[in-house]
Amino acid sequence: MAVRLGHPRPTALTLGRAVASRFAQTKGARLGILPPAPGGGAGGRSPPALQPVALPTVPTHPAAYRRQRALAVMGETFPVELVQPVNELHAVVDGRPAAPQQVQRSLQDSFGADLAAVESAMAELAASRTPEQLQREAYQLYVDFRPDVPSGVEGWGAKGPLHVSRILELATSKKL
Repeated sequence: MAVRLGHPRPTALTLGRAVASRFAQTKGARLGILPPAPGGGAGGRSPPALQPVALPTVPTHPAAYRRQRALAVMGETFPVELVQPVNELHAVVDGRPAAPQQVQRSLQDSFGADLAAVESAMAELAASRTPEQLQREAYQLYVDFRPDVPSGVEGWGAKGPLHVSRILELATSKKL
């Protein structure tokens, strides 16, 4: 999704890590397993899709882009840092810039041989919407295709299958 919004792949990978971390923190706080997010974060708020969404401005000039200190994805704002010597923006997770190589390894470990199919389906879904639609609908799209796990504390940390077919169905429907 972040690539469709104009972010380079390394930045997009780290933004994905930041989104996953924030959603986990929010769910953990809601279930009483984790403390609320410091500074409020998404911990006590409604899901991102239900909030007013300020569309991100991704400057077309590389130098202007690299001066950004926060980027908006899925209706949430995430802090970023310019990482040297690679000269890339990386989302800050747990107080330090996330490493896109580690995110990629984690994805490979999670999806194994299915990673290419998952990435292709996600790209197709992102391409089926304008950047503005994607920014508005991203959270609901996630809810519609996320793996099924038990609700409540029983589902905390549970893994479920990701159905690529659900993602592809959403790519062909524009009902949101």
